[in-house]
This record gives sequence, structure tokens and C-alpha cells, in this order.
Amino acid sequence: MKFLVDRSPPYWKNSAEQKEIDESLALFAGSTSFAYHLVETFEFADFVSSLNPRYKLPSRETLKKSVSAIADQIKTNIKGLLKDAGKVSLCIDL
Repeated sequence: MKFLVDRSPPYWKNSAEQKEIDESLALFAGSTSFAYHLVETFEFADFVSSLNPRYKLPSRETLKKSVSAIADQIKTNIKGLLKDAGKVSLCIDL
């Protein structure tokens, strides 16, 4: 239930605020088992609106593209870090 009505306009699509939240959402979605279709449900949109009424959720397809772009960026960063490494030891706990 919303008790206060925020009459502020939504963030511009390319605003720093919108982009920052979009990136945070993509990092969250990509690092968890978050189902992308949830961004298109009324309940999730209502929840996000209660946290920040100015934020406009991306579509499921836009979120998928953002997650993919961030994953590519992370891979590139890791490759750069490992490029000059002599030896690498990995430990994975499943």
C-alpha cells in the first residue's frame, strides 16, 4: 500500500541515476537465480516503485542484454588480470 504519492517525474532513460540502478539490478540478476521475467510482473514493479518511485524497470530483454554485457566486461577484466600471471591456482567450493 502506498501512503504517500511521489509526483516526481521518472528518471530519464540515460540519466546517471537510472543507469546506476539498471547496472545494480543486472549485477543482482546475473549473480543469483533471479528470473528475468519478474521485472515484467506487477508485484515486482510495485515493490521497486515503493523503494524508488522514479525508477523505471527495464524489460526482460533489456535486462538480459545488460547481464550479458556485464558478464563480458567481467570476463575481459579477468583475462587482463591473468594475462601476465605466471601460475594460477583455482579453488571452487560447490
